[in-house]
Amino acid sequence: MNFDSSANSEISTYIAMQRNRFDVLSRMLSHTSPYPLELVREHKGNTEDRVFSLIVRINSNTERLDKYVFQCEDASGIGYITVEKEHLQKKKGLMDMVKFAMEGTVVSLNFESLLRRKNLISITFAGDELLESRSNWPELETKGELAIMSDVHVGSLLFKQKEFTNALLWMNDRPNVSDLIIAGDLIDGAGVFPNQNNELSLQTCHEQYYAAADLLNKLRKSITVHILPGNHDATIRAHPQPQLPKVYSDLFGSNVRFYANPALLDIGGRRVLAYHGQSMDQLISKIQYLTYPRPQRTMEYLLKIRHLSPVMGRNGNTLWTKEDPLIVEQKPWLFITGHIHTMTNTCLDCGTLLVNSGAWQGLSSFQARLGLVPEICKLTVVPFRDNRLSYTIDFLGEGSL
Repeated sequence: MNFDSSANSEISTYIAMQRNRFDVLSRMLSHTSPYPLELVREHKGNTEDRVFSLIVRINSNTERLDKYVFQCEDASGIGYITVEKEHLQKKKGLMDMVKFAMEGTVVSLNFESLLRRKNLISITFAGDELLESRSNWPELETKGELAIMSDVHVGSLLFKQKEFTNALLWMNDRPNVSDLIIAGDLIDGAGVFPNQNNELSLQTCHEQYYAAADLLNKLRKSITVHILPGNHDATIRAHPQPQLPKVYSDLFGSNVRFYANPALLDIGGRRVLAYHGQSMDQLISKIQYLTYPRPQRTMEYLLKIRHLSPVMGRNGNTLWTKEDPLIVEQKPWLFITGHIHTMTNTCLDCGTLLVNSGAWQGLSSFQARLGLVPEICKLTVVPFRDNRLSYTIDFLGEGSL
């Protein structure tokens, strides 16, 4: 999961990427023996098969007054599947599964055929097995710890510099902290939204990165800092995002490393999936169960569908590469996001720790209009020996956001 510099706008590359997504996620569902969509669409299936499955990519999921209509696609073509709401209400949880099958996901639609009528009985997602299988991660003989931040927003008038500095000094005094990861939006940027200059203390990205580098220079050099970009950083707003250009990364010390967004990293001998989280806005707007105050739900959903941004082009440009770089192919020991300025520190039953690391920026006018309350100035720390021992330190002093 690294940035592919061969990305281009050729339609053949787009087709190859879509086929790659379908092929990889289909293999994760290969415990079923699917019918080709073409056979079902043309009523050529074996009527003796009472239970059968379709592994398809959902192109659209349209809710109507009394039913849901999926436009689906597999290697044999495109077809439509209609599911009556009256039927869904008879089986607990099935309505929610239908709502989860949003555009861009690859799923197994499982049917029961009775008297020539095909009834949907369940939906299997590519990540169901990942979430249901418990990983007993080996304990490491180390005292090392990983500190986690995101959405620092240096250069904003609302940047909590005092609290951020105190967190850095706390890490200096904590000898076990060996690594720090910043999961995007290190700076507030320039021109990200209209009239942003009125909300900045530093007007250019260069000034902001220079100030950020000066702050991070307060850390002891034995702490390795891992930084990936977010939508406010000075790199292209795309999925995936390349790492910061050298004109900015060269401002930082030798202990600071830069990555693309998303990034699958080996830190302290553990598999860490870090993603800024731009797709979370759209998922929350589409699926009622997902909310800003509970980011763990959206993060678990991303693992459930095994893809970090299922709908192309809705969260900035999607870079076309022959292999889809946003597929979650391996179960992470730790999954980190940011972007929505709220927090979670939740260990799933499958053994993966979810951390959304809040922010170091006060309540913005945009957040106030939406009624969002950010969780700020909190540092999550994860011991490498056991992710179940993670903890959070609150650096927010008295006063309002």
